[in-house]
Amino acid sequence: MKMRNARKRVMAGLLTLVMAASLLVGITIVPMGTHTFAKSSAIKMISKKSFKKKLSKADKKIKSIRKNITVIKKSDTFIPGKTYTGTAYYVSANGNDEDTGLSEDHAWKSIPKVASYEFSYGDIVLFRRGDVFRGSFEGREGVTYSAYGKGRLPRIFGCTETGVGEEKWTFYGNTSDGGKVWVFYCDMTDIGTIHYGGDKKIGTKVAPYWGKDGFVFKDGREFSVLKGLKKNLSFFSEADSKLPREDVEFLDTGSAMEYCGTSGKLYVRCDKGNPGKLYKSIEFATTTNGQDPLVNLHDNSVINNLDMRYSSNSCVCEGNNNCVVQNCEISYSGGYVCYYAKGKPCLAGDGVVGKGKNNTIRNCYIHDNGDFGITIETGYNGIKESSISDLLICGNVINHHAKGALQFMSFKTFNDADTSFKNIKVKDNYFFNDTKGWSFPVRTSGDVTKGVRDYYVLFLGDEGSELKSKNMVFRNNVFYNVDGMCIGGSLKDRNVRFKGNTFLFTGKRKNLCVLAYPASSKDGAWCWADGSGTENGITLLNKKLGSKNKIFIRKKK
Repeated sequence: MKMRNARKRVMAGLLTLVMAASLLVGITIVPMGTHTFAKSSAIKMISKKSFKKKLSKADKKIKSIRKNITVIKKSDTFIPGKTYTGTAYYVSANGNDEDTGLSEDHAWKSIPKVASYEFSYGDIVLFRRGDVFRGSFEGREGVTYSAYGKGRLPRIFGCTETGVGEEKWTFYGNTSDGGKVWVFYCDMTDIGTIHYGGDKKIGTKVAPYWGKDGFVFKDGREFSVLKGLKKNLSFFSEADSKLPREDVEFLDTGSAMEYCGTSGKLYVRCDKGNPGKLYKSIEFATTTNGQDPLVNLHDNSVINNLDMRYSSNSCVCEGNNNCVVQNCEISYSGGYVCYYAKGKPCLAGDGVVGKGKNNTIRNCYIHDNGDFGITIETGYNGIKESSISDLLICGNVINHHAKGALQFMSFKTFNDADTSFKNIKVKDNYFFNDTKGWSFPVRTSGDVTKGVRDYYVLFLGDEGSELKSKNMVFRNNVFYNVDGMCIGGSLKDRNVRFKGNTFLFTGKRKNLCVLAYPASSKDGAWCWADGSGTENGITLLNKKLGSKNKIFIRKKK
């Protein structure tokens, strides 16, 4: 979940590790790049039409997720994601928080009411379809959050108010190139993105460095809003202005960051005039304190048939046991300043963050988040967590992210367990990385660049740490990466299985994977697998890490 300097150096560390091992065992390292796949019966050239048809299956899946009307039924036995045993409470946009909430005619109105109510184990909260609700909340133990009525999924937005309204903005000043900068009427917690006109336009976040006496440009000069906002609809969230005047990395306390959650001025460059008057909708991606997830689940919590978006941190934190996230749309989270490393701002925010035991993420459309679609991690920042086990990720469509669709992270420095992941099943998903996500152009420094276009769809491990797993299987998934490789990372022995997966490539024939793993547990030799390196990627997956995996390459004509 967290963007740190180690993440930005991951490939350098992996290359160093593998190259060092190669000197000992005589393996030739082939640099990454565009290569031609070795001949194999598992590789097939197909027409553009056939290729497009395979991609379109993901679009059909997205439509089915958005139209899903799964009903959680009343029962004497509580089965997370299927039944509830307690009381049903209703919430609608025209409800009343002073009412009972016990029927559609007596529904509550707001997220704050839901967040503050003491539910009982087995209860269910039903949001009316077609409505918008604002705010973040903790998912109570044993409580299900779902939908009722007809129409599109009920939408839950992180921020409690919009930016619409001429009276909410005051002119601040002109930039040297004639741009106009405006300041919002009240202080705001850290904002990841700003969305104008229903996601048609997304603001560019400018995240300055942190110096001894406050914000500075990269070269150490004192930061100036009028000089820093160089692009129309760029913005500066001053929420970290109360941070300690020293170089510090924050301590992760589980639900928030030490020293974070402060508020500050929000500055937006809008050259055409007052943004509150100019746009019919303005949504801020932030939550109650700018650091918490939009929905933070607890043991046996369930979310079903909800559309969750606009969080500066992650949309959903599945951090406990026996939780279910299903039939949901999860998007536009991320972009908050996680911490500063030697003054450099590190931004983060995934769609879903998973930990704990016996959790499920199924049939969801997870897209356009600031980091990964799903991150499953252990041992972060000094917290020795127990291993993650019995996780099911199935039937999802995950695309449009700054990095990849899915990653499993085990941090060697803080987690010395032999196995970090046990009994992991990842099946029947569409994992795409097509470089269309809003967060591609902007990464840790806030500079507009080409973005992280060569990252992996699936990443396993971390710098200096092999993935430690047992019974981890990827089955019948579809992987597609326009500009980069599908799989990357470092494995501890051959501890991950790939069976019956499909890999789609354009005519450029990019590398399939770069995986460092011991050739055997006895001698510790390492192999480098890519499109034409010491071991062909598809051969590695079919002969040593699984079977029946296939590559389809789109013909140029």
